[in-house]
Amino acid sequence: MDEFVFVKEATSIRKEPNSNAKVIKSAAYSHKYRTTGIVKTNTGNKSDEWYEVFFDNQLGYIPKSAVEKREFDWNDMMKKVDKTNKFIREAVSANKKIYVLDDYVPLGGGESGKRDKFGNRANQSEFGYTDKSFKDYINIPDRTIMIVEEENDKYVKVKIDAYDNGTYYLKPSTKRYLKDAGITGEITRFIYVDRASQNEMIIEKAGDKWNVVTSSFVTTGKDAGNSFATPYGTFLIAYSKPVMQYTGSDNKTVVGDAKNAVRFSGGGYMHSIPSVFEPKNTREQRKAATAKKIGTYPESHKCIRHYDDQIKFIYDWLGNSTPGHSEGFRVPSVPTVMLVK
Repeated sequence: MDEFVFVKEATSIRKEPNSNAKVIKSAAYSHKYRTTGIVKTNTGNKSDEWYEVFFDNQLGYIPKSAVEKREFDWNDMMKKVDKTNKFIREAVSANKKIYVLDDYVPLGGGESGKRDKFGNRANQSEFGYTDKSFKDYINIPDRTIMIVEEENDKYVKVKIDAYDNGTYYLKPSTKRYLKDAGITGEITRFIYVDRASQNEMIIEKAGDKWNVVTSSFVTTGKDAGNSFATPYGTFLIAYSKPVMQYTGSDNKTVVGDAKNAVRFSGGGYMHSIPSVFEPKNTREQRKAATAKKIGTYPESHKCIRHYDDQIKFIYDWLGNSTPGHSEGFRVPSVPTVMLVK
């Protein structure tokens, strides 16, 4: 689905780019069609525009007003992959340890704060200051990759590849959250999430080539109320676990769960279709309704929702370098990085 249109309101696909042409297919909300371009109407108001779409081995036309153009940004993905690996190569060659921010506290970090220039909030993050005055800052999300360039009793100067090759200053007390990432060479596995298009691509390197492992539409986080947008950045996958439970409004009582959860930043997980336990007799219907929203618009509280079979495939693909963990945590078989656009 390199370039496609997302149907935001029910409409018709017609044989020609005008509203009087023969209807060849009904297009319902959330349907997606590959597009080959945009054209002007061939009759009536010449300012009307239509997308030319391809489906069932035929071409058709759908009104621009009824759809939203989306695409998978292959160029951005590979640019970020190359940039991340260049950052790692340079660090390794200079004998600099690669760190990951590790400050996740289950059920903690509920603050929101102001949105920084990258769109990230303070939820489960640490402040990265732009200079030694400790005034302006960005929110550095949990699991962000970085190197330490300088440290003393006044500050810790770090370089973070994800944010414009930026140099930021941490307060000395934050140093305790920097843990050895265990990265000693280039990353060969990436998960790329495009929040604008609500899709995801997973690639793996074999020799000198990158192969697509799997792709899917997803549902990312919505920035509203007690929900947070899925954070922007470059994150080292922490671990997977068979089931992720979540609490209700009291932040204590477990009310629902989702399977095959993969933690990538703070309390943000990739996981299956979630649902609350009660009422039991409608749980499957409610899960089905949530599944229908995959690939539409951001809706989760921070996590990335997947179709059940898709996340099970990813869960197995990540592997397990820590078998027998007392809580069932599975650290990926090789370091795996998530890139969130």
